[in-house]
Amino acid sequence: MGSVGDPTAAVSAGRPRRMTLPKSHGREDPVYKQATMFTETPAHGAAFIFIHGLGDDAKGLEDVADQFQKNNKLPYMNWILPNGIEDKDAMQRAWYRPTQFKPFPADRPELKEEEDEEGMRKTVEYIESLIDACVNKGLPPNRIILGGFSQGAAISLLTDLTSAKYGGKLAGIVSLMGYLPLADGYKIQDLRAKCGLPPTQGRQNRPYSATDISTNLKNRVSKAAAAKLLKDMHERNEIEGRAAGKQLIYHVTQDEADEADLGKLQEMDAETSRLKSATLELKAEEKDLRQALRQEGTQVPLPELRMAVDTLRQEEADLSARLATLQNGSTKPISVEEREQINSEHRKWSRTAAVRKKIRKEMWAEIESHLGKEKAAETKEMLGLEF
Repeated sequence: MGSVGDPTAAVSAGRPRRMTLPKSHGREDPVYKQATMFTETPAHGAAFIFIHGLGDDAKGLEDVADQFQKNNKLPYMNWILPNGIEDKDAMQRAWYRPTQFKPFPADRPELKEEEDEEGMRKTVEYIESLIDACVNKGLPPNRIILGGFSQGAAISLLTDLTSAKYGGKLAGIVSLMGYLPLADGYKIQDLRAKCGLPPTQGRQNRPYSATDISTNLKNRVSKAAAAKLLKDMHERNEIEGRAAGKQLIYHVTQDEADEADLGKLQEMDAETSRLKSATLELKAEEKDLRQALRQEGTQVPLPELRMAVDTLRQEEADLSARLATLQNGSTKPISVEEREQINSEHRKWSRTAAVRKKIRKEMWAEIESHLGKEKAAETKEMLGLEF
């Protein structure tokens, strides 16, 4: 790696390499925070394209870059903070038309609002143009970080997954409070197919040079020793290597993505859809059966009706016999004392009945609060309770 000098001296000596960033119609220019230290080899520098969220702008993230630079953290890092376009519908700055975000699947997927795929595609193209500007200045893709907040995080993920130029080739993706857009179905796989990318990203291995390894180990291993070790491993086919400018870079041998996995995922998705449909049908059938049971419960079977009629006839006969006895005058009249005693007993038991009715009412209310009205009604019917 080339030498790194004092940032003030570097600026005054005219060594900073200015970066020309692309302009976009209707969009404010990005905020560009140039690295405070410069390497002799451009490829040893780095860039962070940091994308703001919905309703924010580049200036809202500028303080993040300032804090890094003021504290001399990552001094070789160029910070590029792009601006979204003012969305007239949303009445705020956005990277694509926002949709209502829900953490759970919609009850009626056919009514779900479609994501702004066209707006996302245009934004990915703009982000690619910013990466192009970095590459044109000598920064390889594996020295460029892409990240963002909210919508910016979503665009960062989508760019890494669907960019024909830079998909899977960047140094890393930073996603803050974000989500994966176009995640329903196989939209991302379709976009990858259009760009000639494999169905899945697979495992990504960052390439390293002997200089990188020596630096990461704080020079405990010399650059020459690291170069010899990497060369030996490459000759034994334990790692892969290729030329990048004047140096060799290496990365772990990576198997090709198994396209059969995509077929399995499609089968699982189809089976999930089938099970969801079957579950909805079973729930509808359960509801119909419960309704039928309630209706049958209100209809008294014929044998029970006959038994009830016989009981009423017997009660009628008993009452007729008592009435005949009273009409014959053979019954002994009750005294005033006996009548008072009977009335007293009646009042006593009436109070007891009222108290018990109140207790029953409170207990049943408690049962309903735990079981729910529908389950409580079924329990009441099953136990034959009448009140």
